Amino acid sequence: MKVYSRFDGSILGEAEGTCEEKMDHNNKKPVSPMKCGKILKESLENLRKNRDMINIYSHETGKTIKSCQSEIDMAILYMEVTGLGSIYRKFGDRSVHSGSYRKEKFSFIDPSMPIFSMIHEIISNLMDGYRSGIVHPENAPLTSMYLSQEISEKYPVFESIITDMVENDGCLEKNIQMKDREFTAWGNNKRMGFLEEKYPFKFSRIRTDNFPVVIRAYSEIAPAVERIMDISLNSISNSGLRGQIYMIPDREFVFFKNRVGEMVKRRIENSFGPESSHNYFLNREDTEDTKSEVEKLLNSGWDYMDELPQTVHIITDQYSEEGTSLKEVDGPVIEIMHYGSLADCAKRLEKLQFSDRIDFTGDSSNDFEYLTEYFGSGKKIIRGKTLNEIVYDFIL
Repeated sequence: MKVYSRFDGSILGEAEGTCEEKMDHNNKKPVSPMKCGKILKESLENLRKNRDMINIYSHETGKTIKSCQSEIDMAILYMEVTGLGSIYRKFGDRSVHSGSYRKEKFSFIDPSMPIFSMIHEIISNLMDGYRSGIVHPENAPLTSMYLSQEISEKYPVFESIITDMVENDGCLEKNIQMKDREFTAWGNNKRMGFLEEKYPFKFSRIRTDNFPVVIRAYSEIAPAVERIMDISLNSISNSGLRGQIYMIPDREFVFFKNRVGEMVKRRIENSFGPESSHNYFLNREDTEDTKSEVEKLLNSGWDYMDELPQTVHIITDQYSEEGTSLKEVDGPVIEIMHYGSLADCAKRLEKLQFSDRIDFTGDSSNDFEYLTEYFGSGKKIIRGKTLNEIVYDFIL
C-alpha cells in the first residue's frame, strides 16, 4: 500500500503487512524478555536521533516535529520507568521459550500515537504471555514498521513473538477468525467503534482524550495559558490545542480570554506543521466533524473569537444557569466556559462529554475536596502535577 504525506500529498513509500502463514510460530526458540526490552529502548533512542525518520513521521501523521519527538520521549520514559522494571521483576535475566507465547493479541495501535502505543502493547503482551499481532493504521504505518523492523534485525528471535500487519492488507480478517486469538484495541472510541460491530471481540481501551481544566485562582492563569501549547495527549496535528476546555471564574473570564488570544497570535507561527504554520487534522473526516461540531456550538449561543490566525480557533460560551452539554472537539479548538460559583462549575462539568479526569488549579484545599466529593469515583481530580506526570498518569 502507498503511504502519502499529510502535508503535500506526496508518496512517502509503501508498506506491506505480514500474513500469519509467513511466520513460523511453532519453532520454539529461547527469548530473553529483558533483552527485548533493552533493544526496544535502544531502538527508540536511535529513532529519536534520526532526523530523516522524524521528518517522515511528521509528514505521514500530520503532527509537528515537536509532537513526534515528544511522543518518542514519552515512550522512552515509559520504558525507563515501567517497561524494563516490570520485565525484570517478572523474568529477571532468564530466557523463555517462544512457544510458550501461544495466544496472540491483535492490537490496533492508536493512529495519533503509533510509536508509543506500539511499544506499550508489545511490553504489555510480553508480560502477559501473548504474542503481539500489531495492526498498524493504514494511514500512517511507515515509521512504526521501521521501528519494529529495526528491533527484529537487532534480535531476530523477536519475530517469533510479534507480527506486523497493515489494517487493509487482507490478512487481518482471516487471522481474527481463529478461536485461540484475543482482540484488543489501544485507541479512542471513534477510531475503534466500527470494529465492535464487525467482530465479536471484547475491546480493551485506553482513552487518550484531553480533559477540562478548572482555574480558581488569578495566579494560575499565566501557567495555564502557557501549558495550552503543550498539553495534548493525542498530539494530533500540532503541539497542543486539541479539544481543550477551560473553566474560568466570571471575574477572570475576559482577562483569560484576552491572554489566550495574545499567546496564540504570538506563538502560533512556529507551532503547526513540520516546520511551518500549517494546520492539519488526522484525516479529512475529522476535519469535517470538527467544523460541524463548532458550527453547532455557534448556533447554540457560543461566540467565535475573530482576528486570530486561521490555524487555530477559540470559542467562548454565553453564560447560562443550566449549563451547556459539550463533547470533546478534535483539532486546534480551544473552548472557554465561565462560571459563578464552584457548585455551578461542578454542574457544568457534569454535562461535559470528556474523559474521566479534571485538572484542578488553585490553592484552596476546600475547593479541591469539594470537587473530589462531588464526583466521587466518577472523575479523577488532578492537582499539582507537572505536564509529564499528567500525561504519564493519564495514558497508563
